[in-house]
Amino acid sequence: MPKVTEGYAEKKKQEILEAAKRVCMNKPVHDVAMRDIVLESGMSQGGVYKYFSNLDEVFVGLLNQESVSSKVKGMVEAVLQTKKDSFEKLNDFIMYIGEHIQESLKRRGGIYFELVALYSKDPERFMKIEDQLVEVSNLKYLQKQLHDFITEQIKVNNFSATVPTDDLLAFMAATIHGITQNPALIYNVDEQNQVTEETNVDRHINTLSIAVRKLLGE
Repeated sequence: MPKVTEGYAEKKKQEILEAAKRVCMNKPVHDVAMRDIVLESGMSQGGVYKYFSNLDEVFVGLLNQESVSSKVKGMVEAVLQTKKDSFEKLNDFIMYIGEHIQESLKRRGGIYFELVALYSKDPERFMKIEDQLVEVSNLKYLQKQLHDFITEQIKVNNFSATVPTDDLLAFMAATIHGITQNPALIYNVDEQNQVTEETNVDRHINTLSIAVRKLLGE
């Protein structure tokens, strides 16, 4: 039997992951089964299971495609190193998170965020795959950096929080989660009740930025 090269194996894995994406775009992630991916891939069941032994391994593969990129890290550094005041930096930071959400939604149609939501609702299931995740997601990284920035600015009295810091950070996280998870918030609907390509992300992120800056004493 011919030896399977590393390049060939990687190509097959990517074909399976692309099939999984197509399946996830046509049905809710929580309803996806391995048989759906097998059928969509056009491969035999044994061919798919050779590379992914269960559904979680497929989902890990999809999540790892969204590892922290140098572009995202570079944007964070660029925002923090400007000579703008703290509130301007905060606004730029939050607006960039909105841009990232927009790009991710266009590229993946919300699949990535559905996967994050799936595992956030099942901590035990997440613990089983946590060690397999290559890096934190871009969005999680951005939120962590934003939280650290706000906390540091409060410590040096550049921000004066009108609510407890933990409550403020929880409010931000919940709002961003809601924006990415609720299609009614993300997408516009035309007169025929059809979802349009334009999204509401900018509007909601701008509102979040205004609210957070007010809560921090601007």
